[in-house]
Amino acid sequence: MSGLTSRLGRSLIDPLSLTIVDTATETITLGIQQQVSSTVTASVAEALTRGVSRDVAEKLPEKLNQIVPGHITRTLLRDATFVLTNSLTHAMVPAIVHTVSHSPLQDYYCYYCYHFSKYCEYCHYAPSQLYYAQYYTEYYSRYYSQYYASYAENSEDVQFNGI
Repeated sequence: MSGLTSRLGRSLIDPLSLTIVDTATETITLGIQQQVSSTVTASVAEALTRGVSRDVAEKLPEKLNQIVPGHITRTLLRDATFVLTNSLTHAMVPAIVHTVSHSPLQDYYCYYCYHFSKYCEYCHYAPSQLYYAQYYTEYYSRYYSQYYASYAENSEDVQFNGI
């Protein structure tokens, strides 16, 4: 009986204890891992959410207020300078050229020249004059609008008082 007990002890108890230890260790490890994982994840997620929310709510508006207005001002100033310089010169120059270079008396002489062939020596209307005036207007307005738009874009000290 003692031989049987010692043999059974070695053949049964040793492997059984190793199996129980391995199974218990694995079960306990998995239980601890799941518990720690869920607890740590919940607490870290809550802390991260609070920290990120606070940083976004406090620091993001400050950063945006430092960057965005200056960028918008420079962009709008550049675009407005370019568009207004081009549009105003194209709208005003033909009228100014016509007003400065033309007299109502010339209309009278040209009318009589065309319809009655009289006073033709006094009619000095030249369509090429208007063409060249508009050509040079477009050339110089485009040049200066690009020049002033690039100047407005590159100037860092542009400020609008009261806006």
